[in-house]
Amino acid sequence: MKEFLVSQDAEPHIGRTREIIKKYPQIKELMGRNPMTFAYIVGVVSLTIGTGLCFIGPGLVLGLVDGLCCRCLCQPRLIYPYP
Repeated sequence: MKEFLVSQDAEPHIGRTREIIKKYPQIKELMGRNPMTFAYIVGVVSLTIGTGLCFIGPGLVLGLVDGLCCRCLCQPRLIYPYP
């Protein structure tokens, strides 16, 4: 059975990170911001929503579009009744 190293430091990962960077300085090239992250997130969320819409059926999708676009825009009192 493996034994785990228990650290009493408040943030034990900082020391380990510095140790790895000293041993392998080329790993610093992998650190930083990735400008494509936003595109990946938008793609995954779009795929998830699109897949969900494919499985619920066209009747429900058309009903939602009709309800949100036509009825709410043409009759705003249904959403925000006047006092």
